[in-house]
Amino acid sequence: MKGFVFQEVWVLALLGGIPFLWWVFGYARRKRESARSMIGGESQGKSSAAWRDWAWLGVYSLLAVALARPGYDPSRMSTSVAGRDVVFVLDVSRSMLAQDAYPSRLEAAKQGIRDCLEGFSGEQAALVIYAGSSSISCPLTADYEFLSYMLSQTQTRSVDFGGTLLLSAIEKVVDQVLDEKRRGYQDLVILTDGEDFGPEMSRVKELTQEKGASLLVVGLGNPEKGATIPVVLDSGEMGRLQHKGEVVYTRLEADSLKELVVADPNSEYYEAGTSPFFLGEVYRDFVADKEISDTGGDSVYIVYQEGAFWLMPFALGLALLAINGWPRWAGRASLGAFICLILDEGGLGAQEGRPPTFEVAVEMFESSDFKEASIVFGELHEEALEEGALSLEGLSALSFNEGFCLELRSLETKVESTALALDYALSARESFMRSLRENPAQREAIARLEGLFLLIGELERKLEEEEEERRKQQEQIQSLLERLQVLLDKQLSLRGEVAELDISRRSNPSKSQTMYDKTVAERKANAAELPKKQGELLGEGEGIYTDMKKLDTDLKELEVASGRAVSANIETVMATPMVLMSEALDAKMLARGELADSQGWPKARGFQTKAVEKIKEILDLFASDESEGDDYEGWDDDWDEDSSSDGGGGVPSSMAMEGDLRANSLMQPLPVPNFSVEDILLEEMGNQQFRQEKRAEANAGKVEKDW
Repeated sequence: MKGFVFQEVWVLALLGGIPFLWWVFGYARRKRESARSMIGGESQGKSSAAWRDWAWLGVYSLLAVALARPGYDPSRMSTSVAGRDVVFVLDVSRSMLAQDAYPSRLEAAKQGIRDCLEGFSGEQAALVIYAGSSSISCPLTADYEFLSYMLSQTQTRSVDFGGTLLLSAIEKVVDQVLDEKRRGYQDLVILTDGEDFGPEMSRVKELTQEKGASLLVVGLGNPEKGATIPVVLDSGEMGRLQHKGEVVYTRLEADSLKELVVADPNSEYYEAGTSPFFLGEVYRDFVADKEISDTGGDSVYIVYQEGAFWLMPFALGLALLAINGWPRWAGRASLGAFICLILDEGGLGAQEGRPPTFEVAVEMFESSDFKEASIVFGELHEEALEEGALSLEGLSALSFNEGFCLELRSLETKVESTALALDYALSARESFMRSLRENPAQREAIARLEGLFLLIGELERKLEEEEEERRKQQEQIQSLLERLQVLLDKQLSLRGEVAELDISRRSNPSKSQTMYDKTVAERKANAAELPKKQGELLGEGEGIYTDMKKLDTDLKELEVASGRAVSANIETVMATPMVLMSEALDAKMLARGELADSQGWPKARGFQTKAVEKIKEILDLFASDESEGDDYEGWDDDWDEDSSSDGGGGVPSSMAMEGDLRANSLMQPLPVPNFSVEDILLEEMGNQQFRQEKRAEANAGKVEKDW
C-alpha cells in the first residue's frame, strides 16, 4: 500500500497544456499592446505582463494537481451488510377494497408494508401482487424508496384478471424472485383476506418448502361478519358490487390461511382482522430466532487523506496576485499580513469593488463589447479625476476612448433601435466634447465629431419618420375601432328587430281580422328587408376587414424597415383581430341566408349573436385599462336577451390581453409550457394505470367471481 498516490492520475494530463497556454498568453500580450497603441494608451512593458502570465500558469498547474486528488496516510476500511430476503406478496383482488379494516383492507396492507420497510436496514425486499393473475412490481432490492413508490402505484386493477389465485403468485416468486443460494434466508409475507384461493392450495406449501422459504401469512378483514365491496357504477356514483343481481359480501377466510402454515415450524399465521396493526413489529418477532446472513458480502476499500486542500490556498494567492498586481502587495511582505487581508471582512470585498483597470477596458474593446468598455473607460476617468492621478492629456485620452466605444455601439444598435442608437450617439458626442475641453489639441476627437454629427442628424430624421408612421397607424387603428363600434351597434339593432318580428310572427290572431291581416302584411314587408339589411352590414364588415389586411401589411413593412424584424413573416397587432373579423363575417353571411325564411330567424339570431361577440372581442383586445368596462356597459344584458333560442356562441375574450395590443407593435409571444419531467412522468403513470384498468375490466368477463 503506497503512502502517497494520485487518486485521479489521468487528470495530470492537463499539465501538457501548459506550453499551449504560454503561447496563447504571448499572443494576447501582443494583441493588447497593438490595441493600446491604437487608442492612445501607454505601453505596459513586457516584464510587467509576463509575470502575470506566469502567475496564471501557476494557478492552472496547482488546480490540475489538485484535481488529480493527491492522497496520503492511507487506511483500510470494510463494510458488511447482513439481512434476509423478504418478498411481500400482496392480494390486490377487489375484495381487498372492503372497508371493514380502515380505510380499506388493501390500504391497511400497504401501510403495513411501509411500516415494515422503515425498520429494514440490510434486508433486500421485493413486491409481488396478485389477484386472478400475478405480477412482479419490484424485484429484490435494497432501494426501499423505489419499492415504496411501486407500492403507492398498486391498485386493484394492477393485474389483468380478477379473483384470488395465490398459487399464481407463489409460482412466480419461486421461479423468478427467490435465489437458491440464499436458501434458508428468505421470507414470504403474504397479505390477503383469503377469499376464494382456488384449487391446489397444497401446492403452495410444497413450493415454499422446496425453496426453504418461511411464510408469514397476514389475514385482513372480519372473519365472521361479511363486508360489501364499494365500486364506481356506470353513472359515476359509488355503489356496492353485485353478482347475479345480489350484493356480494366478503369476509376473512381464516381457516384456509391457517392451512398454509400448519405443520411448518418456520411459518406463522397472524390475524390482523379489522384492527390497526404494526407489521414491522410482527415481522421482527417472526424472524427473531432465524439466522441472518450477509446479503452483499464484505467490501474492503482504502481511504486516503485528501491533499488537494493544501494546494488551494496557494492557487488562490497566485490568482489574487495576478488580478490585483504585485505593486499592491509589495507593502505586505509577510504571509501573516496576507492572511489578515483575506480574513478581513471588508478587505476582499473592497478589492472586488475596485474600479476595473485599463487592461480590462482594452480586452472588452478587443472582444467588441463596446457598451461595457465605454462604462469602464468612464469609471476610469472619474477615478483618475478624483485622485488627480493623470494629466489633462491622459484624461482626454480616456474621454476619447469612451466616446469612440459609444459611437461604435451606436452603429451596432442602429439596425435594432433608432432611439437607442441616437442615445448612444449623443453620449458619444458629449464624451468627444469633454475630450476636447481637456485637450484642445486632440485631433482624433475633432475627426470623430465630424462624422458623428452626420450620424446624429440621420438618426434624428429616421426617428421622426418612424414616429410619424406610428402616429398614422395609430390613427388608422382608432378609425377602425370607431367603424367597428358603429357596425356593432347596427348589428345589435338588427338582431333586436329580428327578435321582435319573430315574436310577432308567433303571436295569436287579434279579434279584428282586418287588423291582423294588416299586421301580417307589415311584417312580411319588414321581413323582406331583413336579408338586405344584413347584407349591407356584411359589406361594411368586409370593408373593415380589407382595411385591416392593408394595415397589417403596413405594420410588417415598418418592422422590417426599422430593423426589428428580418422578414415580413411576422405577426402584428392585427393578426388576431383579422381572424376574429373573418369569423364575424362568416357568421353574418350565414345569418343573411337564414333571414330569407321566417323559419330560420331563430338560427339567424344565433349567427348574429356570434358576429356581435367576435366584434366585441376585437374591441376588448384594443381596450385600454382605464376604459375597461366603461365603453361597452350593458352589452351583456343585450346579449342575454333571447339566449334560449340563440344557436350561436362565441369564445369569451381573453381579459389578460387587454391593453397589450395597443402598446405593442408586435403580438406578445406565447408562454413557454411549464411542464417539468415529473409532471410528464406522472401523466404517463396515470395513463398506464388507466390502460391497466381498462384491460382488467375487459378480462373481468372471463372470470366468474371477479373479486
